[in-house]
Amino acid sequence: MKLDNGNYLIWKNQLLNVIIVNGLDDFIDGSRPCPPRFLDLQQQILNLEYSVWHRYNRLLMSWLYASLSEDIMTQIVGYSTAVEIWNALNQIYSASSMARVTGLRTKL
Repeated sequence: MKLDNGNYLIWKNQLLNVIIVNGLDDFIDGSRPCPPRFLDLQQQILNLEYSVWHRYNRLLMSWLYASLSEDIMTQIVGYSTAVEIWNALNQIYSASSMARVTGLRTKL
């Protein structure tokens, strides 16, 4: 399912389940920030934790990108982490989706 202007809550629920099952929810809730790239900056010793974090962040970003329509993609260009993308989409679509749900409940 691709996110469009009318299916945010369904899209979010579906993606969140995939993210949680794969143990990557800490990448979108902000509890797993990016570690430093180098253990020793002067000696340029790479931090293995950074490499692992970067790989999983990019994996999650690719899942998010693959689930977005082209119109939606234009709204998140420039973000460099999965949590930034997740938060931006939530900020853009959460309020309008909740208003739509409230409107539907009122009609019932």
